[in-house]
Amino acid sequence: MTGQPSHDKGLVTNLRVTEYPELSGTYMLAFYPADNERAMLLITEGVAQSIWSKLTKILYPRAAQQLTQRIRTVQNSGSRLPWVVTIVRLSLQEDGGPIQLNGVSRMEEWHFTFTLEEGEHLWVSLEGLFHNVDGGGE
Repeated sequence: MTGQPSHDKGLVTNLRVTEYPELSGTYMLAFYPADNERAMLLITEGVAQSIWSKLTKILYPRAAQQLTQRIRTVQNSGSRLPWVVTIVRLSLQEDGGPIQLNGVSRMEEWHFTFTLEEGEHLWVSLEGLFHNVDGGGE
């Protein structure tokens, strides 16, 4: 895609996002690839909110328009650190198959897929941080 090193982690489980206290405005997306070695990506706040919004549209399409209007606008700016993911794309594979996540930093690209059930767990993790549904994101 960009000529950078690319990491395809395949089907992953146990996705979770937490704050990364060492760097303000940065979050840690942790997951387990098939090899069961815990992996993680550092992502910007804008990327985390983008994942929440895109997962909302995939998982809850009837409520998505109402829910995504509640999120606080976050500028999706870059990061001083070249390994922090600043661009993300989520897509649902045909026939309701797994969700594909592609993330890009200035140094590398990441690709992995996860089930709809894992997507729901990730959505709950993000909602716990941002409280978009109950109005905390405004």
